[in-house]
Amino acid sequence: MIDRYQELWRQGRRAVLRGDVDVQPFGTGCWPLSVALRLDPPTRARFADLAAEAAALVGDAYLFDHHVTVRAVDDGGLALYESALREATAGLGPVRLRFDGVVLTRSNLMACGYPVDDTASRLRARLAEALAARGADGLERGRSRDIWHTTLVGFGGPVADPRGLVEWVTDRLDQPFGTARCDVADLNRWTAAERQQHAIPIFSAPLG
Repeated sequence: MIDRYQELWRQGRRAVLRGDVDVQPFGTGCWPLSVALRLDPPTRARFADLAAEAAALVGDAYLFDHHVTVRAVDDGGLALYESALREATAGLGPVRLRFDGVVLTRSNLMACGYPVDDTASRLRARLAEALAARGADGLERGRSRDIWHTTLVGFGGPVADPRGLVEWVTDRLDQPFGTARCDVADLNRWTAAERQQHAIPIFSAPLG
């Protein structure tokens, strides 16, 4: 496990056991637009089962359409974002991410992803450059995302079974979940219903 995931795990474990978690906002309009990698169906199904297990321990939990965020963007300039995404993905090829282990953070539970080659980092860099060239990089200008994860469960309130959740995660810190192939990058808007955040693609760019 890389240092960044280890740091998140230390902070998250301590927060959950102390009952000091950060409650994330839930509902339509609570999340900005984002460019995200669409995980393949078998990987999404695997993570849906995993998230359901964890949610039973969290209690006040909400779930996600499983994806991997490349970058968040402002809520405007859709034509600029579409052209930037087209440019960033052109000729790139599929992104492959190996998922090993899960960690707690102060606000959620995530599965830890690791790029198998430089395609993921090239996509992130190319998208940043394309957005900057269009003056559309304001939301994450100067921010450097350094991990590739998918969020399994968000905390909607205090964790119902803190020790049980920490033990569950500890047993899965190094569990392999296989390699996901991402053939599409989506510009997503987010909606919420029945304790789940849903990704609504505005524009999709093939990576193949």
